[in-house]
Amino acid sequence: MKKIFLLLATVTTFFGAYAAGKWDMGGTEFNVDTLFHATTGPGVTTTGLKLSWQSDGNYSTNVFYSTVDLTNPSLEIRGVQAKDNPDAAESVLSMGNRKNQQGNGQYISGINGDFFNMGESPTRTLGHSIVDGKLNNIGIGGAGWMKWASYVMVYGEKDIRIDQGFKVVKDLVSPGGTHYAFHVNGERGVDELVIYTPELSSTNANIWGAECTAKLISGSLADNSGVFEVTGEPSVYGVGGNMAVPADGFVLSGHGGGRSFVEQLKPGDKVSMGMSVTLNGKPVKPRQAIGGSSMLVINGKEAPDQYFSADVIDHFPSSQARTAIGYNKDRSKLIMLVADKYAKYATDSNGNTKVTDPDKLAYGKSTGFFMYRMAHLMLNLDCYTAMACDGGGSSQLYNKELGIRNVPYGNSYLRPVANGIFAVSTTPFDNEIAAIEVVQKNVRLAVGESFTPRVYGFNKYGVLVDNDVKDFTFSVAPSMGAVDGTAFTAGDAAESTRGVVALGNLKAGVSIIANGGGTYVTSGDDDAPLMVKAAYNADEPMGIDK
Repeated sequence: MKKIFLLLATVTTFFGAYAAGKWDMGGTEFNVDTLFHATTGPGVTTTGLKLSWQSDGNYSTNVFYSTVDLTNPSLEIRGVQAKDNPDAAESVLSMGNRKNQQGNGQYISGINGDFFNMGESPTRTLGHSIVDGKLNNIGIGGAGWMKWASYVMVYGEKDIRIDQGFKVVKDLVSPGGTHYAFHVNGERGVDELVIYTPELSSTNANIWGAECTAKLISGSLADNSGVFEVTGEPSVYGVGGNMAVPADGFVLSGHGGGRSFVEQLKPGDKVSMGMSVTLNGKPVKPRQAIGGSSMLVINGKEAPDQYFSADVIDHFPSSQARTAIGYNKDRSKLIMLVADKYAKYATDSNGNTKVTDPDKLAYGKSTGFFMYRMAHLMLNLDCYTAMACDGGGSSQLYNKELGIRNVPYGNSYLRPVANGIFAVSTTPFDNEIAAIEVVQKNVRLAVGESFTPRVYGFNKYGVLVDNDVKDFTFSVAPSMGAVDGTAFTAGDAAESTRGVVALGNLKAGVSIIANGGGTYVTSGDDDAPLMVKAAYNADEPMGIDK
């Protein structure tokens, strides 16, 4: 007897209908088939699609995305800094699991964030990084990168905006009120001001600047709250250079405009650290700011061609795994998405696959996307604004209780990244199952084929707490075939029905078509819900997602 675990053919989500069909991707028609669709949290569903270019059956890409209802009162959008440390890297799976263990909200779904300096320590993002109001990194991407950099910015809990022109500048403030941007350690370039710390023995700066020693009298460099007292006279322009850094102090070193800042100081002066945060020159105070590059969709239209060129980043003109984030016109719906590449399953010495998730076994090869195709994809998902995050081996989509939904480079290896973006439920922790849902909602069977439902369990707030519920019963109209335990085997009747999974008083449905369908027969509860309700109050019963 042939046993199969069929995935969806047609589903209805909270935000619209997605089915096996065709999408216009910038004038090219793609076939679209649904691999996976389920509720994954309060106001959150996660979907897997296979998109195939019909003129070349070998060109297909698997796409996985979470749809977040931003009107749901239980949800917030938060950034996550790797290991809560501005110098670290961490996989998206580890980020989600770690934050859930901390207990400050339940991290339902998330993706990787910004590009970063891979292989270097300390880890630094190319764009600026603010998480929960704390500045973690000043972007190291330079002027060329910042020209194209885009940011997800969240004000308050989930007032989300995606835009360019975001700028964070750390500066030193002289006793006279003069501000000048600085960085810590590293080379002193033209017109730059640098604070050198005892980690270095000397500044290694040339004679064409000015330097003075200082001590920290309050605050710290780490949170940008430091106040310094100047302890030595500034060096003279054209003389000296490469000043020794005191073991218990610092050196302020400037060139050009930075030199003028240092030259005005004298022993005993107090110099404080400051910071300006602006969007297109206007002061802003985002609680979260996670960078990426580049814009994909601007005002409901595909971004101009230059956004997808090698002038922005070298691998944009090639087909790669990609991560993107975007929202609809009224910012009520958020899409967090990953498109895969190289989903070729690793095998052990006996030739057995190392991928154990039964959903992922059906995904097969994935060819990735060109960056301009990502714009077409996000437009098809009703995005009015969208941007790209880091891609390639960094691309990961996380769901609580389900782990990483896509198949990343290396199959089992998850690349540590610098930061991420997550949808977070603020409901109380509760592990008791109050609603259930069948993962496979539409199933077609031929004679002798069998189907066993996989069942998710949710608490009363809609948080997924069990991704493989056991001890349920499964009922299917007897004229369609036989149920043995929780497995249904189709007979030769050409009929359709709604199969019913029951766990105590909880019920969930699955649409079954056998031998091509035809006559509809009942299994006893035609109203058993296909979906957990996407948005509801805790004291309301869960019902079918309309």
